[in-house]
Amino acid sequence: MNDELTGTLVMVHPDLKGDPICKQGNVGIITTENFENDYVCVSFRTGEHGYYAHDALLVLKRSATIYADIMRNATRMDTPQFKELLRISLLVDSGLKKNKRAAMELALSNEIIRGYVLHPFAETINVSEAYAAFN
Repeated sequence: MNDELTGTLVMVHPDLKGDPICKQGNVGIITTENFENDYVCVSFRTGEHGYYAHDALLVLKRSATIYADIMRNATRMDTPQFKELLRISLLVDSGLKKNKRAAMELALSNEIIRGYVLHPFAETINVSEAYAAFN
């Protein structure tokens, strides 16, 4: 288990097939993590817990990355998308967990916005390297 990951906000991938507790698109918090068996236990506001593979979860990109991507692609976006992405960027930048949760929930509104704001949890932690460290 990696204690550094405990408390991390994650979103269950909205397109995940076969989720036994049907939490696709929901935001939760990592309570335990096991690299060896490739699972993460996520706790939800409802009190439910689910076990997910690392690649079934999404996390927020850094606010600087989100902002840079927005500015680089501003001319290709319509105004409502641009405004929504700026709003999300500011929420992420605040550093408050409640604002990060709100940013993740706003990202669900549109697949394009989701692509700018979220990325796979497995990429963030580099699962193969972490697993090798435990062996």
